[in-house]
Amino acid sequence: MAELGRLVMKPNRTCSIAAMALCFMLAACNRPTESASNPPSADSFHVELFEVRVGEAIENVNGAAVTSAFFREANVLPLLGREFLDKEYQTASARVVVMAASLWQRQFGGDPALIGKSLHINEQQYTVVGILPKSFQFPTGAELWIPQDR
Repeated sequence: MAELGRLVMKPNRTCSIAAMALCFMLAACNRPTESASNPPSADSFHVELFEVRVGEAIENVNGAAVTSAFFREANVLPLLGREFLDKEYQTASARVVVMAASLWQRQFGGDPALIGKSLHINEQQYTVVGILPKSFQFPTGAELWIPQDR
């Protein structure tokens, strides 16, 4: 039996493990965070405007370049994937991005297979490593986060 908050499901012939996983992801999209009461320090991020290309469409997306302290200070965990690794804050490392659930749902239909896939941001290729809950938008309106020390 799997349990998340008040959601309890038992796998059987009509409820597959994949269906349970989808239910957990949808429930996690709505979990609250503590970010509003404890915002990250001003020196842990700087605001950026990103140009995101999905197919032939281009969307300007608010976001931030963040330090390794940002997610910890914000008290937020990805609902899918992960935060940045320490080595990803180094200039020579591969480009990675964490995305807000709002952008993930709007542009990618909430497809969990997006984790590990490439995304074109500012004419550079980035790998999506995490999705943050839709309740988290810091700085205000942000939907993308990249490592700052590039």
